[in-house]
Amino acid sequence: MAATFTRTYPNGLLFGGVVKIKVHERKPQAVDEMKEFITDAFMDTNSDRKWCRTVCQSVSDRLDACCNIDGGHFEHLRD
Repeated sequence: MAATFTRTYPNGLLFGGVVKIKVHERKPQAVDEMKEFITDAFMDTNSDRKWCRTVCQSVSDRLDACCNIDGGHFEHLRD
């Protein structure tokens, strides 16, 4: 899933998908450990301002592309 999450997760779910991947990479063995890993992943991802800006720019670019073709499919038009 790690290799394909950027293609399959809608932009609104990207953050959750990244957190899920980071948590599962650490292979939690108990509920408390999973909670700790989730908190760590949120803090790590949230503190990466460059990543957050890139995601926001991507959402903006996709919205523009969607508006430019009146809401139709646009992925095949992207480079």
